[in-house]
Amino acid sequence: MAATDMTNAKMGEEGADFRRLKVYQEAFELALAVYNRARGFPVKEGGELTAQLRRSALSAVTNVAEGYGRRVSQKDFAHFINIAIGSVNETMVLLEFAQCLGYIRESERIDFDKRYTLLVKRLKSLYKRLRSNR
Repeated sequence: MAATDMTNAKMGEEGADFRRLKVYQEAFELALAVYNRARGFPVKEGGELTAQLRRSALSAVTNVAEGYGRRVSQKDFAHFINIAIGSVNETMVLLEFAQCLGYIRESERIDFDKRYTLLVKRLKSLYKRLRSNR
């Protein structure tokens, strides 16, 4: 299936697949990468940062999927995309914090930042299109 920023599916159409959205695919890949990287955090960390980092990364992708599934209107979908943007920003802060604590290398954080910055750009573009097509 080809990835698209927007889908040709009409609002509320049954069988439409959120997995075709490029923003979903990118958010999923990033969440998986963050989740796996957090496995290497030290035991002394106690799991608090690890859990919050994983939750925020997963929140970005799940809000894209949930918004797509609940989209009675484009305004509803836009609301979930906006929440996903917030979750991405939270994830970026937590990755920076993990770097400051020495849990990840600066090069890793920079790589995540680049990928998440591109995702935010795409999410904001989708958000603007959804809001302008009300």
